[in-house]
Amino acid sequence: MADHVDEHVPSPRAAPAGRGDVRADHPRWRSHRRARGPVLRLAGCNLTCVWCDTAFSWDPARKDPARPPTTVTVDEVLRRLDPRAAAPDAVAPVVRRIVITGGEPLLQTDALAGVCQRLHQLGWVLEVETSGSLSPGPLTMIVDRFNVSPKLTHSGVAEGARLRWPVLNEFAALPHATFKFVARTVRDLDEAGAILARLDPAVDASRVMVMAEGTDASEVLGRSRELLEPWPLVVGA
Repeated sequence: MADHVDEHVPSPRAAPAGRGDVRADHPRWRSHRRARGPVLRLAGCNLTCVWCDTAFSWDPARKDPARPPTTVTVDEVLRRLDPRAAAPDAVAPVVRRIVITGGEPLLQTDALAGVCQRLHQLGWVLEVETSGSLSPGPLTMIVDRFNVSPKLTHSGVAEGARLRWPVLNEFAALPHATFKFVARTVRDLDEAGAILARLDPAVDASRVMVMAEGTDASEVLGRSRELLEPWPLVVGA
């Protein structure tokens, strides 16, 4: 429904059963230097990546009792994020930057547009993380940055589902969209390069980044070293 958001919002501490809470925590990946701010995680996903580190947000078989999904109204989401949404004279939050992720948040574009439009009016900076498999629609001119992460073969998702070229080209045409590829091996970098080469319009390298796949810090660090090994750094004297 347009006035509701299905929300999967984990907290740094376990939330009471049946209650969602906006998470104020550092997400795993960001494309800029930023102050600590809230993350809104929406439930549901149209893909089923085998290594997904937030499968609790879409897979009932991997649900987390500490992070139960709940349906909340747009007004409730806004009240949790910014008291001015309900009381214009209230004090504004110190940090007004939010990352909206999932699951796949663009499954709920209509409801999300209501949240984003109001937050934009309140002076928030808005980021949306997406697989790039669904069109941003009405969010295109509201969101400040799209972090687009096309899935590679190792995700286990069929190519036709994860690479929807008209949608990826739609994001490629947006100057405020960046592309992130999750890689396990150096071969994955070649696959990412092939995807970039097919985008129309072309995406400048300054809008592209790579993240090593992993579910904990040691795994990410180890794979990062493997990915960098073929390209040793040259350090000036």
